Amino acid sequence: MAAILAAFWFLLLSDSLSAQKVGREWFTSTQYGFELKYPDNWDLIPPRESAEDEGVIFTASGRELYIRIGNQTGSIKPHLLILRLEDDNDVVTRDEGAGTGGLSGRIKRESNRPAIQDVLERMARMLPGQSELRDFKEDKEESRKIKKIEAKREEFSAFTGNFDVSYTAWTIPMEDYDVCLLFSIPTQHYKKWSKTFDACAKTFRFVEREAIPELKAGIRASYEDKLAYYEAKMASQPGWQVVEVPSHRYLILTSSEDRKFLKELVPRLENSRNLFETDFPPSRVIDHVSIVVVCKDQEEFMDYAGVGSNVGGFFVPSTTELVLYDAKNQDRNWTWVVVSHEAFHQYCHFLFDESEAHRWFDEGTGDYYGMFEFRGKKAIAQKSMGGISRLSTLKDQLRRAEKDPSSWTPLAKLIRMNHPEWQSKHHYPQSWGIIYMLRQGMLGKVSKKYWEKEWADIIPNYVHTLHTGFLEAYKEVEEDRKKQAAAQGKELSEEDLRINRFDLSQDEKDKIWKKAIAASWGQVDILDFEDRWKQYILKGIR
Repeated sequence: MAAILAAFWFLLLSDSLSAQKVGREWFTSTQYGFELKYPDNWDLIPPRESAEDEGVIFTASGRELYIRIGNQTGSIKPHLLILRLEDDNDVVTRDEGAGTGGLSGRIKRESNRPAIQDVLERMARMLPGQSELRDFKEDKEESRKIKKIEAKREEFSAFTGNFDVSYTAWTIPMEDYDVCLLFSIPTQHYKKWSKTFDACAKTFRFVEREAIPELKAGIRASYEDKLAYYEAKMASQPGWQVVEVPSHRYLILTSSEDRKFLKELVPRLENSRNLFETDFPPSRVIDHVSIVVVCKDQEEFMDYAGVGSNVGGFFVPSTTELVLYDAKNQDRNWTWVVVSHEAFHQYCHFLFDESEAHRWFDEGTGDYYGMFEFRGKKAIAQKSMGGISRLSTLKDQLRRAEKDPSSWTPLAKLIRMNHPEWQSKHHYPQSWGIIYMLRQGMLGKVSKKYWEKEWADIIPNYVHTLHTGFLEAYKEVEEDRKKQAAAQGKELSEEDLRINRFDLSQDEKDKIWKKAIAASWGQVDILDFEDRWKQYILKGIR
């Protein structure tokens, strides 16, 4: 026991003393008019669009620090958030001689601009391990100067539920917003790092501001506008770059410098999209340019996305971006699976006008495409990708169900599950198996021993009824809004008339789902299908 404790404290001490200095690299933001140095060997991470909307300019994270949590040993990273604190109603005056990016002397203002105290809890909860913060308090506040720039330095502390955390905040007033440098670190490491944080803050200086290209059309902007915008943004993010895709259907933002990986990634995206359009032909041209964020490794992905190690990637409907990482340190096949799986969700978002399907369909189909192998122009459905296999897991589940029927979810129940019900047991293998047989059967690749020709209509009927149901519901919402606006003498904007699934109640969605199931699965003998499907999975797949 003594040896274990000694080893723990050695790790704790050595980790605390490592790299406690200001780095040589500058983070320069001409968009916001300042630059500063950050701690040595820390990684710069561009904020997600949702975080940027909340006022995050950029983030940085250090190496993991060992901490004591009760009788256990844990680790957590220190972080730097650079925040923009602004208010549209600011009225600011300044003395002559002010700097180009902000104010070089004392600022005189009347402002409703928020202070860091107003947003600290909300911002800190974005950081890993700090979602359950409580007992916030301000420990210190003082006026300071960075050369001739007036600033305010504050210290705060809180409890995460597992460990104490401390913050140093430096707030610098600028013309149309304040910039706040918020350092976060477990309290047991705070004293050893606070001088480094202050030293970084003291490198802050103004630079000439340069406007970056605007995305006036937002996420619906053209390829050219998005390319110009993101190239300008990535120019201030050391280590990140924009990678173009020949079809102009995607733009890749990545920190990976592995040229071979990127050379394989682009055709994987393109071939997957081509396959989707073959299997689910769009009724109109989909010209949306999708952003794909690719982190260089899992660690950076977890920092960027704020997720755990069990997440391989995801699609964000509100911004239409894909977020994933290069799993080179685990198994790169996971990256290829995730690319195609999440790209299918992204494609369906536009194909079906932002409608919402049952999980057996969208996750099962995502997994089906995730296992595809592309050889030139050939797209080949596989049962596994490297060591990743839904088939082997599904076979194990079926064999276990023979001994313990309660471990199995009957298909009649599975296909009707709402999202929380499906997610509670992660029915990925079963859903993949359903889609695999249906898709292969539609292609004539399933023996008649396991297949009935009318089953080829299940997916088309489901998709058509689902999509039509949502479009009809959207139309009802639109007409209702128009009537209300007319009664109030108001005009509706284009945005007011942009309807999607979030404008529908759960009851309305349930009715659509019920009709889609009736039009597809309701036309077949589900018990016969399940029995023959099980035999196909166990014996019929080669």
